[in-house]
Amino acid sequence: MIDEYQDTNLAQYHIVKLLGAMHENICVVGDDAQSIYSFRGASMENIFQFQKD
Repeated sequence: MIDEYQDTNLAQYHIVKLLGAMHENICVVGDDAQSIYSFRGASMENIFQFQKD
């Protein structure tokens, strides 16, 4: 389970995909209205793409 998923950056996004690839059992929690880390590379696209991935 990953909390504050809206604040993940590209590297963290790839790590989550790798961790969940085998069993597809990753749960994420996030709020697109609370993203505050864009200055360090956080991307809202990560949370929007989660269900598709």
